[in-house]
Amino acid sequence: MSSDRPSAPGVRKRTIEPGTRLDRYELLCVLAHGGMANIWLARTKGKAGFEKLFAVKTILPHVADDPAFKNMFLDEARIASRIMHPNVVHMVDVGEHDGTPYLVMDLVEGEPLYKLPRACEKKKIKMPLGVVLRIVADACHGLHAAHELTHMGTLLNVVHRDVSPQNILVSSAGISKVIDFGVAKARDRATQETSAGTLKGKISYMPTEQARGHEVDRRADTWALGAVLYWLLAGRPPYKEENQLATLQLAVTAAPIPPLPESVPVELRLVVMQALEHERQLRFQTAEQLGTALEELMPLLGVSASHADVAAFVELVIGERIEKKRRQIRAAIAEADDRGLVRSTPAIPIDLDDTAAVLEKAGFVDIPSAISSALEHAQASAPRLPTLPLTELIEPEPAQPPSTTTITGGPDGSTTGAGTFIAAEAPPPKRKLWPVLLGAVFMLIGIIGVVFIVVTLKNGVHEVPTENPVAFAESAKPTETAPAIPPPPENKTAEAKPAAPAPPTKASSVPTPASASAPATTAKPSPPPPVQQVQPPPANTKPKKRHDDDPGF
Repeated sequence: MSSDRPSAPGVRKRTIEPGTRLDRYELLCVLAHGGMANIWLARTKGKAGFEKLFAVKTILPHVADDPAFKNMFLDEARIASRIMHPNVVHMVDVGEHDGTPYLVMDLVEGEPLYKLPRACEKKKIKMPLGVVLRIVADACHGLHAAHELTHMGTLLNVVHRDVSPQNILVSSAGISKVIDFGVAKARDRATQETSAGTLKGKISYMPTEQARGHEVDRRADTWALGAVLYWLLAGRPPYKEENQLATLQLAVTAAPIPPLPESVPVELRLVVMQALEHERQLRFQTAEQLGTALEELMPLLGVSASHADVAAFVELVIGERIEKKRRQIRAAIAEADDRGLVRSTPAIPIDLDDTAAVLEKAGFVDIPSAISSALEHAQASAPRLPTLPLTELIEPEPAQPPSTTTITGGPDGSTTGAGTFIAAEAPPPKRKLWPVLLGAVFMLIGIIGVVFIVVTLKNGVHEVPTENPVAFAESAKPTETAPAIPPPPENKTAEAKPAAPAPPTKASSVPTPASASAPATTAKPSPPPPVQQVQPPPANTKPKKRHDDDPGF
């Protein structure tokens, strides 16, 4: 639970409004008002989108400074938080934040019991007897759980002391729940009775011993449950006069209780009057006994009712009120979500003229004015840095005069709107990339061609003779390589006397395969052939190209 320590002296209590956070609970809207406290719709949010709704009870400022009331307020949480029963509203948390005490309870969709007969009267519907008995029997079981509350094995002797139609909640599921243990009596209660004869509770539902200020026990709550049942059947409580003092006088003097209407079955009348006995020893000694008697009586009267039957009746009678509260809750949640979005993105103050302010209230925003105001605000709030003249940093380039257009006025000759407008400089054209890529491709092709030509020239070009192509092909066949033969000694005689040249013939211009491959097929050295004098070829013979592998090249 949250800390319930008292606030430090001098702490100023803040105003509670929708959006206020009490520790981890965000208040959304008021569900119910009271004379000393309010019930708020609240929510808490967790990870992965977790969200749960609660009912938070806060005391009003005019009683928040009363230490006795504050202790009583916190005692309610200490007692109710220990009661775990489906017919009692569970207390989840208790704490104090910025001087504001609060209680956190489960949120129950429903209405207090006192609103059901009023709604039936408006719609001219009679409340079914089975529904009446089911509601009161559930309240009996919840109070019995509170009466039997123990702590460390010790009975706490809890007494509600304020059982009434205002403190019995009927949910939309048809289940009755007891609420508000603020004036409950318990053994370990921090706030004890400070003066004799102090009355706590509603006089119309108060037994004689409580009205006289005597010690009370659980049987006082049993009498109050009988008074609630009497009110549902007769349409008024057992004691009711024009003012509170006269009503109290009836309770103190144990005045006779008026009989129930004749339309109420006799068996039920007997049960009700036994619960309203002035002598405690004659009443039902526990709330469970009264609840059991009512449940046993229902089948005998043929008016049995389940929780589903009660839920259907609640929907019929006050379904509109419950749906209205659902819409209220949905609207409060949506407003809280919007409020959270606004807080997460703080707005820049914008100065708008009167017309723009009216439009903004209607839900419209002047976008150009908002943008310009935001820019002015940003420029004004930005820190100013020391700057140097631009001429000291760079040498200005001569700029071309911008093109201008002068407007002299409107068609009616007025000068409204006249002025000179400077056209913005056209942006430089964007460079196209594909011509550069195409040039690079052509350059690469050229480089490859040059390399190919150089390699070809280095290795030489073999031209196929047109006179004897077959012989040239046979000479080009690969042959076995033989070891190199040392060159023969020089023959000075051959040099001095060259041999007579052979007569020029057509066949002599084409080398034979044998002469071309002679050095490769000779295995042994042989005497050099006689040197013949080379005659120039005749005019009609095509000059022979020299090859690197010809002898003597």
